[in-house]
Amino acid sequence: MIRITHGAIKIIIEDENHNEMVLFNLHKGSTITISFVNCIHRSKSILRGIAIRDSEAIFIPVKKLDEWLVKYETWRHFIIESYHFRMIELVNSYKILAFKKLDDRLTEYLMNKVKLMKTSVLNLTHQEIATDMHTARTIISRLLKDLEKEGKVKLKRNRIVIINL
Repeated sequence: MIRITHGAIKIIIEDENHNEMVLFNLHKGSTITISFVNCIHRSKSILRGIAIRDSEAIFIPVKKLDEWLVKYETWRHFIIESYHFRMIELVNSYKILAFKKLDDRLTEYLMNKVKLMKTSVLNLTHQEIATDMHTARTIISRLLKDLEKEGKVKLKRNRIVIINL
């Protein structure tokens, strides 16, 4: 199992054609609970993590995971709470995909990036955003230009300056 001690990591899922979609982001203090199941079953994860900032993590050996589940009630509660939190996050991600308009999703995406990166200057390409949001680059470019016209962002080459979202 993995626990993030510093930085930020995006967790993605990939299809057989190597199309990616960001499921959620992890930051300091986050636990990758699905890795717990993979450890127990000694199986490869269907998810992949990509550092979006310099990051550090603690890897807990499988033997300790099993031992602690039996030995420590607080550890069991922690694992269950971590799963619960991640499940809620996944359901919310699904709701956003299913019910929110793309321009609202983009605004939320940018606000989350500012929070994760701890800066209002995001070094991102339109293609990176499109890949993360599982949509076309041209659509993201158009929506970003709309945000720029509204004075909410300033677009530069491979950089987006957040002014007022």
